[in-house]
Amino acid sequence: MINLKQRENLIIRIKAMEEEAKQLGQSITFFCAYQSNQEFQPVKEIVKSFNQTFQLARAKLKRFGIEASGIKVTEPMKNGDPKFFIVLFSDPKNDQDIAEIINHCLSDSSFSLKSTSSPITKSPQTKPFIDKRLTENSNLDRILCWSKAHQIRLVTFFGQTETAN
Repeated sequence: MINLKQRENLIIRIKAMEEEAKQLGQSITFFCAYQSNQEFQPVKEIVKSFNQTFQLARAKLKRFGIEASGIKVTEPMKNGDPKFFIVLFSDPKNDQDIAEIINHCLSDSSFSLKSTSSPITKSPQTKPFIDKRLTENSNLDRILCWSKAHQIRLVTFFGQTETAN
């Protein structure tokens, strides 16, 4: 279960990432990806496949000199398959390139993708998104049981501040 201390630590890290992105004048992009084929695959295999695909996308961004940091949230869909939400902070001039690179990497796999991008404003955008995904979800017990059963990390930080505590 996500206890109060873990939730507080999660929110502190999210606020720090968002504040850093705001100071750097970065934009925020939300991605939602899910497996688009109807073949049965074990949940762990779907997550492994997505993680490998996302690592390739991040490596490609790095090769193009595009720095991005963010948060990846994994949660189950109603059928039990994983759905991935990515919150990405980056320089606004790279938004189009980031979308193209991630779309290209995911189009070569079995995942479908939706994305939206906007500048970071004074109001926090990430905390409500994460709260909705994990902490205020009416099915939180189901999500936590699902993640434990499949040994899946629900929240992963990556990029510039991934080693920050």
